[in-house]
Amino acid sequence: MAERLTQRDIDRLLRGEGPGVGPVSEEIAPLDFANPPRLSRARRARIDAVAATIAGGLADFLTPRLRTRAEVVTKAVEILGFADAAEALGNPCATFVFSTGAAPTDRALLDFDPPLALIMVERLFGGSGDSPTELRALTGLEEATLSGLVERIIDRIRDAWSELVTFEVRLEHFERDPELLRALRPDAPALVMHLEVSFGTTRGFMTLALPLGRLESALSGVDRDAPVRDSQAELLAHVREARVDLVARLPLTRIPARRFASLAIGDVLETSLAPDTPLELCVNGRALYEGLVGQVRQRFALRIARPISRTAGDDRSPASERSHS
Repeated sequence: MAERLTQRDIDRLLRGEGPGVGPVSEEIAPLDFANPPRLSRARRARIDAVAATIAGGLADFLTPRLRTRAEVVTKAVEILGFADAAEALGNPCATFVFSTGAAPTDRALLDFDPPLALIMVERLFGGSGDSPTELRALTGLEEATLSGLVERIIDRIRDAWSELVTFEVRLEHFERDPELLRALRPDAPALVMHLEVSFGTTRGFMTLALPLGRLESALSGVDRDAPVRDSQAELLAHVREARVDLVARLPLTRIPARRFASLAIGDVLETSLAPDTPLELCVNGRALYEGLVGQVRQRFALRIARPISRTAGDDRSPASERSHS
């Protein structure tokens, strides 16, 4: 019988512990070079949009629970075998296995970098999470604490995919040893998302691995109307990155030039406006709404009351404002 070196055998050789050659592992699966798993442009656009939704939802979810502003950014999306995804995890790992359906082939993974998991647990317990922690596996209490958070996270993952596929998510178990995860359908491809989580001085990764077979039928539908969906996804990505300038101001008023020239620090400028005059909300220099002054959480706020009606030739742009002032 032919024999090969496994990854564990290679690690032993590098440590000088001897060859330890054994029979061919059942986990080894041939790669089909003629039909490698890949993502078309349409699928990539749709998956990137879902990943952005997941990242934004997780940031909003984690911020109040960690008691500090959290940011989540999608760093990479790729297709890997479950065994390869598990091989890339740290040892010890902090990985939660959950189901996305009733079949055993519908299992998925959500992994936390161990340092990130430990700091998140400390903040959930009320600590600052600023003290350095040694790399170790989570205790039973820490695992139970993080499990409550993970159940809510996988609910948001399910919601982000709801337009494409229906998941019946259910948290199954927690795993500390990545070697045990390699046996989880090693020959099956997985859609792997690498999410960078940062809050305060902490930065780490969450890795989400979903069974690609569970998504195949939904993504096949994306390919059929790829031109439309692709353009929609690109437009959505650009709109989400767009920035606008918002300015709240009193409506334009007129004062004599001699009064303006005599203004000094500390002077009070009288206008002809009534005390209850609504403010104008200007978007990129254009007055679009009227609003009322208020307060939210001890901060000044503006509640939009109505859009500003425009007549023919009325253009409240910065250029026209200068001509009327």
